[in-house]
Amino acid sequence: FASGIAGGYTGSYLFSQSIFALRNGVETRIAGIVIVFIELCVFFLPIDLMGILPRFFFGCVLLFVAFDMLLDWLVVAYFKLELREYTIVWASFLAINVFGLEAGMAIGAVVA
Repeated sequence: FASGIAGGYTGSYLFSQSIFALRNGVETRIAGIVIVFIELCVFFLPIDLMGILPRFFFGCVLLFVAFDMLLDWLVVAYFKLELREYTIVWASFLAINVFGLEAGMAIGAVVA
């Protein structure tokens, strides 16, 4: 919260990490500590990961996370939301895809 108010990063780049931990039942902070350790090792070791890992690997991970979120919000949400709320989710999704992010969000806010 404080970072967002001060103009810093929102932390959304770790959203996939949070989803992965939640779905696998991780209840301790050890997962975060392991991630920090691995990221520090990658940062300080003189290895160029982009030269080692194929670029399609990163694209596949991004596609997997996006598809999983899409499935959650557009399919599974049907069983969790009221029909009016579910309609707003779909209207926002369609408006963003047709008119772009900013206009779609504005349309979604008006519909809500």
